[in-house]
Amino acid sequence: MVDWRRPAIVVAEDIALVKLVHVLGGVYIWEIVSCLDFEYSFISKKRKFTWSFLLYLGCRWFPLFAIALQFLGFDVSHKINCQACAVFSFMFAYLSFMCTSALIILRVAVLWNHSKIIIAFVCAVWIANTAIYVYSLITLRSTWIGILCAILHTHHSRISVLSTLTTDIVLLVLMLAGLKRWKNAPKSGGVWRLLRTQGLIWVLIVTLVEVPPAVFISLDLNDAMNMTFQAFALVISPLGAARLFRQLIDYPASNGVVKVVNEPHSEHSIPFSHQSHQTRKQHGSEGGTVVLDILSVKTTDSEVPKGETFEGANIV
Repeated sequence: MVDWRRPAIVVAEDIALVKLVHVLGGVYIWEIVSCLDFEYSFISKKRKFTWSFLLYLGCRWFPLFAIALQFLGFDVSHKINCQACAVFSFMFAYLSFMCTSALIILRVAVLWNHSKIIIAFVCAVWIANTAIYVYSLITLRSTWIGILCAILHTHHSRISVLSTLTTDIVLLVLMLAGLKRWKNAPKSGGVWRLLRTQGLIWVLIVTLVEVPPAVFISLDLNDAMNMTFQAFALVISPLGAARLFRQLIDYPASNGVVKVVNEPHSEHSIPFSHQSHQTRKQHGSEGGTVVLDILSVKTTDSEVPKGETFEGANIV
Protein backbone atom coordinates (compact mmCIF):
# COMPACT_ATOMS: atom_id res chain seq x y z
CA MET A 1 0.00 0.00 0.00
CA VAL A 2 1.35 3.44 -0.96
CA ASP A 3 2.17 5.82 1.86
CA TRP A 4 1.11 9.11 0.27
CA ARG A 5 2.62 11.07 3.17
CA ARG A 6 6.13 9.68 2.69
CA PRO A 7 8.56 12.54 1.85
CA ALA A 8 9.80 10.93 -1.37
CA ILE A 9 6.21 10.48 -2.61
CA VAL A 10 5.30 14.05 -1.65
CA VAL A 11 8.29 15.47 -3.53
CA ALA A 12 7.49 13.38 -6.61
CA GLU A 13 3.86 14.57 -6.55
CA ASP A 14 4.95 18.18 -6.13
CA ILE A 15 7.18 17.90 -9.22
CA ALA A 16 4.33 16.27 -11.16
CA LEU A 17 1.98 19.08 -10.11
CA VAL A 18 4.41 21.76 -11.33
CA LYS A 19 4.76 20.03 -14.71
CA LEU A 20 0.99 19.56 -15.01
CA VAL A 21 0.29 23.23 -14.30
CA HIS A 22 2.76 24.25 -17.01
CA VAL A 23 1.16 21.88 -19.54
CA LEU A 24 -2.36 23.06 -18.70
CA GLY A 25 -1.16 26.66 -18.80
CA GLY A 26 0.20 26.11 -22.30
CA VAL A 27 -3.09 24.58 -23.42
CA TYR A 28 -5.06 27.47 -21.99
CA ILE A 29 -2.80 30.10 -23.55
CA TRP A 30 -3.38 28.39 -26.92
CA GLU A 31 -7.14 28.54 -26.26
CA ILE A 32 -6.92 32.25 -25.48
CA VAL A 33 -4.92 33.09 -28.59
CA SER A 34 -6.95 30.90 -30.95
CA CYS A 35 -10.23 32.68 -30.12
CA LEU A 36 -9.09 36.30 -29.94
CA ASP A 37 -10.91 37.04 -33.20
CA PHE A 38 -14.23 36.35 -31.48
CA GLU A 39 -13.53 38.97 -28.81
CA TYR A 40 -12.27 41.41 -31.42
CA SER A 41 -15.60 41.12 -33.23
CA PHE A 42 -17.25 42.67 -30.15
CA ILE A 43 -14.58 45.30 -29.66
CA SER A 44 -14.80 46.30 -33.33
CA LYS A 45 -18.61 46.38 -33.03
CA LYS A 46 -19.13 43.68 -35.64
CA ARG A 47 -21.28 42.01 -33.01
CA LYS A 48 -23.77 43.70 -30.74
CA PHE A 49 -22.32 44.23 -27.27
CA THR A 50 -24.21 42.69 -24.34
CA TRP A 51 -23.35 42.73 -20.65
CA SER A 52 -23.11 38.93 -20.67
CA PHE A 53 -20.03 39.41 -22.84
CA LEU A 54 -18.32 40.77 -19.72
CA LEU A 55 -18.98 37.44 -17.99
CA TYR A 56 -17.49 35.72 -21.00
CA LEU A 57 -14.37 37.85 -20.70
CA GLY A 58 -14.16 36.91 -17.03
CA CYS A 59 -14.35 33.22 -17.95
CA ARG A 60 -11.56 33.71 -20.45
CA TRP A 61 -9.07 35.96 -18.69
CA PHE A 62 -9.37 35.32 -14.95
CA PRO A 63 -8.02 31.75 -15.32
CA LEU A 64 -5.07 33.09 -17.30
CA PHE A 65 -4.21 35.50 -14.47
CA ALA A 66 -4.49 32.65 -11.95
CA ILE A 67 -2.22 30.43 -14.06
CA ALA A 68 0.33 33.23 -14.48
CA LEU A 69 0.53 33.63 -10.70
CA GLN A 70 0.97 29.87 -10.33
CA PHE A 71 3.86 30.05 -12.81
CA LEU A 72 5.34 32.82 -10.67
CA GLY A 73 5.05 30.76 -7.50
CA PHE A 74 6.64 27.71 -9.13
CA ASP A 75 9.35 29.29 -11.29
CA VAL A 76 10.87 32.17 -9.33
CA SER A 77 14.49 31.67 -8.24
CA HIS A 78 14.21 33.75 -5.09
CA LYS A 79 11.76 34.07 -2.24
CA ILE A 80 8.63 36.12 -2.80
CA ASN A 81 5.53 36.92 -0.77
CA CYS A 82 3.91 33.51 -1.14
CA GLN A 83 0.80 34.48 0.80
CA ALA A 84 -0.03 37.36 -1.55
CA CYS A 85 0.76 35.25 -4.62
CA ALA A 86 -1.48 32.41 -3.44
CA VAL A 87 -4.36 34.68 -2.41
CA PHE A 88 -4.44 36.49 -5.75
CA SER A 89 -4.08 33.23 -7.68
CA PHE A 90 -7.03 31.67 -5.86
CA MET A 91 -8.99 34.91 -6.09
CA PHE A 92 -8.73 34.92 -9.89
CA ALA A 93 -9.57 31.20 -9.97
CA TYR A 94 -12.69 31.76 -7.87
CA LEU A 95 -13.68 34.76 -10.02
CA SER A 96 -13.47 32.54 -13.10
CA PHE A 97 -15.73 29.94 -11.45
CA MET A 98 -18.18 32.69 -10.48
CA CYS A 99 -18.32 33.95 -14.07
CA THR A 100 -18.71 30.38 -15.34
CA SER A 101 -21.69 29.77 -13.04
CA ALA A 102 -23.20 33.15 -13.93
CA LEU A 103 -23.14 32.37 -17.65
CA ILE A 104 -24.86 29.05 -17.02
CA ILE A 105 -27.40 30.77 -14.76
CA LEU A 106 -28.35 33.04 -17.67
CA ARG A 107 -29.03 29.91 -19.71
CA VAL A 108 -31.15 28.42 -16.94
CA ALA A 109 -33.17 31.64 -16.66
CA VAL A 110 -34.01 31.54 -20.38
CA LEU A 111 -34.94 27.86 -20.34
CA TRP A 112 -37.32 28.52 -17.44
CA ASN A 113 -38.76 31.57 -19.21
CA HIS A 114 -37.27 33.94 -16.63
CA SER A 115 -39.25 32.40 -13.78
CA LYS A 116 -38.79 34.61 -10.72
CA ILE A 117 -38.73 31.59 -8.41
CA ILE A 118 -36.03 29.82 -10.43
CA ILE A 119 -33.97 33.01 -10.80
CA ALA A 120 -34.21 33.70 -7.06
CA PHE A 121 -33.17 30.13 -6.27
CA VAL A 122 -30.16 30.00 -8.60
CA CYS A 123 -29.04 33.47 -7.48
CA ALA A 124 -29.21 32.33 -3.85
CA VAL A 125 -27.09 29.29 -4.73
CA TRP A 126 -24.58 31.52 -6.56
CA ILE A 127 -24.36 33.98 -3.66
CA ALA A 128 -23.86 31.16 -1.13
CA ASN A 129 -21.12 29.71 -3.33
CA THR A 130 -19.48 33.15 -3.54
CA ALA A 131 -19.57 33.51 0.25
CA ILE A 132 -17.77 30.18 0.58
CA TYR A 133 -15.10 31.40 -1.87
CA VAL A 134 -14.55 34.49 0.28
CA TYR A 135 -14.23 32.32 3.40
CA SER A 136 -11.71 30.07 1.60
CA LEU A 137 -9.61 33.09 0.64
CA ILE A 138 -9.61 34.38 4.20
CA THR A 139 -8.44 31.02 5.59
CA LEU A 140 -5.88 30.37 2.82
CA ARG A 141 -2.27 30.01 3.97
CA SER A 142 0.89 29.70 1.89
CA THR A 143 4.63 29.72 2.59
CA TRP A 144 7.98 29.25 0.90
CA ILE A 145 9.10 25.61 1.06
CA GLY A 146 12.29 24.51 -0.66
CA ILE A 147 12.32 26.14 -4.10
CA LEU A 148 8.64 26.99 -4.55
CA CYS A 149 5.59 28.53 -2.91
CA ALA A 150 3.42 25.86 -1.33
CA ILE A 151 -0.19 26.00 -0.16
CA LEU A 152 -0.56 24.84 3.44
CA HIS A 153 -3.41 22.69 4.69
CA THR A 154 -4.97 22.30 1.24
CA HIS A 155 -7.73 20.15 2.71
CA HIS A 156 -9.25 23.36 4.08
CA SER A 157 -10.35 24.20 0.52
CA ARG A 158 -12.60 21.12 0.55
CA ILE A 159 -15.65 23.26 1.30
CA SER A 160 -15.10 25.47 -1.76
CA VAL A 161 -14.50 22.47 -4.06
CA LEU A 162 -17.65 20.70 -2.85
CA SER A 163 -19.61 23.93 -3.08
CA THR A 164 -18.55 24.44 -6.71
CA LEU A 165 -19.52 20.87 -7.58
CA THR A 166 -22.91 21.23 -5.87
CA THR A 167 -23.61 24.49 -7.67
CA ASP A 168 -22.76 22.97 -11.06
CA ILE A 169 -24.93 19.92 -10.41
CA VAL A 170 -27.89 22.11 -9.41
CA LEU A 171 -27.52 24.21 -12.58
CA LEU A 172 -27.17 21.13 -14.79
CA VAL A 173 -30.31 19.55 -13.33
CA LEU A 174 -32.26 22.79 -13.77
CA MET A 175 -31.14 23.04 -17.39
CA LEU A 176 -32.21 19.48 -18.12
CA ALA A 177 -35.55 20.08 -16.41
CA GLY A 178 -35.95 23.34 -18.30
CA LEU A 179 -35.39 21.59 -21.63
CA LYS A 180 -38.20 19.14 -20.90
CA ARG A 181 -40.57 22.07 -20.64
CA TRP A 182 -40.03 23.10 -24.26
CA LYS A 183 -43.23 22.58 -26.21
CA ASN A 184 -41.42 21.96 -29.48
CA ALA A 185 -38.97 19.41 -28.03
CA PRO A 186 -40.53 16.39 -29.83
CA LYS A 187 -40.37 18.32 -33.12
CA SER A 188 -36.76 19.42 -32.72
CA GLY A 189 -34.99 16.15 -33.39
CA GLY A 190 -35.22 14.63 -29.92
CA VAL A 191 -33.39 15.14 -26.67
CA TRP A 192 -29.92 14.68 -28.13
CA ARG A 193 -30.45 17.43 -30.70
CA LEU A 194 -31.62 19.73 -27.92
CA LEU A 195 -28.60 18.85 -25.82
CA ARG A 196 -26.28 19.60 -28.71
CA THR A 197 -28.09 22.79 -29.68
CA GLN A 198 -28.33 24.16 -26.17
CA GLY A 199 -24.66 23.46 -25.54
CA LEU A 200 -25.46 21.23 -22.59
CA ILE A 201 -22.61 18.95 -23.49
CA TRP A 202 -20.27 21.73 -22.35
CA VAL A 203 -22.25 22.23 -19.14
CA LEU A 204 -21.95 18.50 -18.50
CA ILE A 205 -18.18 18.70 -19.00
CA VAL A 206 -17.98 21.69 -16.65
CA THR A 207 -19.82 19.66 -14.01
CA LEU A 208 -17.94 16.37 -14.45
CA VAL A 209 -14.54 18.05 -14.26
CA GLU A 210 -15.41 19.11 -10.70
CA VAL A 211 -15.89 15.51 -9.55
CA PRO A 212 -12.21 14.40 -9.37
CA PRO A 213 -11.15 17.42 -7.25
CA ALA A 214 -14.00 16.73 -4.84
CA VAL A 215 -13.06 13.05 -4.58
CA PHE A 216 -9.32 13.58 -4.06
CA ILE A 217 -9.63 16.46 -1.65
CA SER A 218 -12.04 14.33 0.39
CA LEU A 219 -9.45 11.51 0.43
CA ASP A 220 -6.76 14.07 1.43
CA LEU A 221 -3.83 11.90 0.30
CA ASN A 222 -1.38 14.81 0.32
CA ASP A 223 -1.31 18.50 -0.59
CA ALA A 224 -0.08 17.93 -4.15
CA MET A 225 -2.80 15.41 -4.92
CA ASN A 226 -5.39 17.76 -3.44
CA MET A 227 -4.31 20.48 -5.86
CA THR A 228 -3.71 18.39 -8.99
CA PHE A 229 -7.30 18.00 -10.17
CA GLN A 230 -8.19 21.52 -9.08
CA ALA A 231 -5.71 22.64 -11.75
CA PHE A 232 -7.70 20.65 -14.32
CA ALA A 233 -10.95 22.27 -13.16
CA LEU A 234 -9.41 25.75 -13.33
CA VAL A 235 -8.72 25.26 -17.05
CA ILE A 236 -11.60 23.06 -18.25
CA SER A 237 -14.53 24.73 -16.44
CA PRO A 238 -14.11 28.26 -17.83
CA LEU A 239 -13.04 26.84 -21.18
CA GLY A 240 -16.33 24.92 -21.42
CA ALA A 241 -18.44 27.91 -20.39
CA ALA A 242 -16.68 30.15 -22.92
CA ARG A 243 -17.21 27.64 -25.71
CA LEU A 244 -20.88 27.39 -24.72
CA PHE A 245 -21.18 31.17 -25.09
CA ARG A 246 -19.54 31.13 -28.53
CA GLN A 247 -21.65 28.16 -29.65
CA LEU A 248 -24.88 29.95 -28.82
CA ILE A 249 -23.81 33.03 -30.77
CA ASP A 250 -22.29 31.26 -33.77
CA TYR A 251 -24.92 28.54 -34.12
CA PRO A 252 -25.30 27.66 -37.84
CA ALA A 253 -28.02 29.52 -39.71
CA SER A 254 -29.41 26.36 -41.23
CA ASN A 255 -30.83 25.29 -37.87
CA GLY A 256 -32.85 28.46 -37.28
CA VAL A 257 -36.61 28.06 -37.74
CA VAL A 258 -39.63 30.15 -36.90
CA LYS A 259 -42.91 28.26 -36.70
CA VAL A 260 -46.04 30.19 -37.51
CA VAL A 261 -49.27 28.67 -36.28
CA ASN A 262 -52.34 29.91 -38.14
CA GLU A 263 -54.83 27.49 -36.65
CA PRO A 264 -54.84 25.33 -33.51
CA HIS A 265 -53.93 22.18 -35.46
CA SER A 266 -51.90 23.45 -38.39
CA GLU A 267 -48.48 25.03 -38.67
CA HIS A 268 -45.69 25.63 -41.12
CA SER A 269 -42.04 26.44 -40.67
CA ILE A 270 -40.27 29.48 -42.04
CA PRO A 271 -36.48 29.32 -42.22
CA PHE A 272 -34.67 32.53 -41.34
CA SER A 273 -31.12 33.76 -41.56
CA HIS A 274 -29.14 33.69 -38.33
CA GLN A 275 -27.17 36.84 -37.66
CA SER A 276 -26.09 36.77 -34.04
CA HIS A 277 -25.19 40.47 -33.85
CA GLN A 278 -28.36 41.74 -35.46
CA THR A 279 -32.05 41.59 -34.58
CA ARG A 280 -34.12 39.03 -36.46
CA LYS A 281 -37.61 39.96 -37.62
CA GLN A 282 -40.42 37.88 -38.99
CA HIS A 283 -43.94 38.86 -40.02
CA GLY A 284 -46.80 36.80 -38.69
CA SER A 285 -50.17 36.33 -40.33
CA GLU A 286 -53.41 37.63 -38.92
CA GLY A 287 -54.33 35.91 -35.69
CA GLY A 288 -51.22 33.76 -35.92
CA THR A 289 -48.70 32.86 -33.25
CA VAL A 290 -44.96 32.97 -33.80
CA VAL A 291 -43.06 30.30 -31.88
CA LEU A 292 -39.29 30.83 -31.89
CA ASP A 293 -37.01 27.84 -31.84
CA ILE A 294 -34.40 27.16 -29.17
CA LEU A 295 -32.20 30.02 -30.30
CA SER A 296 -34.80 32.56 -29.23
CA VAL A 297 -34.81 34.58 -26.04
CA LYS A 298 -38.35 33.61 -25.03
CA THR A 299 -40.08 30.27 -24.96
CA THR A 300 -43.60 31.61 -24.66
CA ASP A 301 -45.93 32.19 -27.60
CA SER A 302 -46.46 35.79 -28.70
CA GLU A 303 -49.50 37.12 -30.52
CA VAL A 304 -48.51 38.89 -33.74
CA PRO A 305 -51.30 40.97 -35.34
CA LYS A 306 -51.27 41.51 -39.08
CA GLY A 307 -48.71 44.08 -40.19
CA GLU A 308 -46.71 44.03 -36.96
CA THR A 309 -43.27 42.56 -36.43
CA PHE A 310 -42.00 40.06 -33.87
CA GLU A 311 -38.46 40.69 -32.77
CA GLY A 312 -36.30 37.90 -31.39
CA ALA A 313 -32.69 37.83 -30.25
CA ASN A 314 -30.30 35.00 -29.71
CA ILE A 315 -29.51 33.94 -26.18
CA VAL A 316 -26.22 35.32 -24.91
